[in-house]
Amino acid sequence: MKKSILYIALVISIFACNKFNAPQSGNLTFSEDTVFFDTIFTQIGSTTKQFKVYNKTTTPILLNQVYVSGGSTSKYRLNIDGFAGNSAEGITIDANDSMYVFVEVTIDPVKDDLVETDSLVFISGENVQKVQLLAVGRDVNLIKGKVLQTQTWTADKPYLIYNSVLVDTLQTLTLEPGVEIYSHRYSYVLVKGTIKAEGTKELPILFRGDRIDEDWYTDKPGQWGGIVFLQGSFGNYMNYVKISEGFYGVAIDSSINLATPTLFINNSDISHCSFAGIYALKTSITVLNSVLSDCGVHNVGLFLSGEYSFYNCTIQNDYRYTTRNTPAVGMKNYWVDDDYVAHLSGNLSAFFSNCIIYGNLENEFTASAYSSETMAIGFENCLMKLDLENNDTTSNVFKNCIVNEDPLYYLEDEKGNDDFDYHLSSDSPARKKGNKNIVLSNIELLGFDVDGIERLSDGYVDIGAFEYVE
Repeated sequence: MKKSILYIALVISIFACNKFNAPQSGNLTFSEDTVFFDTIFTQIGSTTKQFKVYNKTTTPILLNQVYVSGGSTSKYRLNIDGFAGNSAEGITIDANDSMYVFVEVTIDPVKDDLVETDSLVFISGENVQKVQLLAVGRDVNLIKGKVLQTQTWTADKPYLIYNSVLVDTLQTLTLEPGVEIYSHRYSYVLVKGTIKAEGTKELPILFRGDRIDEDWYTDKPGQWGGIVFLQGSFGNYMNYVKISEGFYGVAIDSSINLATPTLFINNSDISHCSFAGIYALKTSITVLNSVLSDCGVHNVGLFLSGEYSFYNCTIQNDYRYTTRNTPAVGMKNYWVDDDYVAHLSGNLSAFFSNCIIYGNLENEFTASAYSSETMAIGFENCLMKLDLENNDTTSNVFKNCIVNEDPLYYLEDEKGNDDFDYHLSSDSPARKKGNKNIVLSNIELLGFDVDGIERLSDGYVDIGAFEYVE
């Protein structure tokens, strides 16, 4: 009898507790009052954003309904507490608990506004609360897996590359000043023909990844493939071009014409690449007045054979996303097969004048030759970070070079240069130490720095891409 009374009392107690803790209506708290997408490309869906819904009370809250105001016409897609769809019913959030809501959006420029507003409504009993949804779209020329014949791209609206693009053999893609090219993940710009990219200081040409809807992605490497010049490509020209956030900046495979460089780069910036800024095999490249920075393996990698020239460039590597163990500039004119046998590919020559080659490693230059006769390299009036045990700075390879002195860029703190600004400070040892004769003999190309500053205005030439200005 006593056991029965105890059992009945226990059941009543449990029932009473459950009734006391039954879900009720109540006010919620949100981690965001507005979910904002700025700026997404039209036709291609946004990144997924999330926010949290909190129940900060001591009792469970029942959400009778959660839905998007726009209903079936809404441009937004939701996942509410694990349920995919733009509405949900009967969700309980326990006391002092929370749930996630995930949001995506796609805007069609033909049918939609470029600013899309909506709201997510939460109804608990008589309580109605809202989280605003706001997306700013940007119309684009969508280039999806195309093979291009000769054509010109203008700056009227950006180009979005999806599933890569190929400039066909003997065809030319001309890029006018101000053209912006954004590439989706794993997409490449492949070139069998020719690219002519003529930007200006005021209207540079841009290549970068397509994740522009969040600031976090800015300058993050490896977001797209890069520009790859395939065998047979020739006569490529880039002036005032910025290439960023790729696996490569530019890669060139076995394409050489000794009469003219396969690729000529002037007044440009190739930065934030997860592998290499310039990766070259058996080709010919000339680079002037340019910045090559922040790459995971090499800023400049020259391999197998070819002819390479760099004048008044800043090659700086402070890559922080993985541990670096390869220098900013690396060269090797042979390859090793699976049996570790070295094979000669050809002669490699490389010349650097008035260049900064620096970074956060003890040594920022290495070269490996099949034999001393197959590699001809020289550094003249350069500021370099070198391991003196493995580099004989008294040899003819290094002429009038400044070794292991910090270039002292204009903006710098204890963690390295700020915002990747490689202008020289007033105390920089690179000031007035460049080779004036190199500039005088190439005055049309080297007479002004990347900012348009006259190099010889004070009678001297500074080392690097930027001339110091008082």
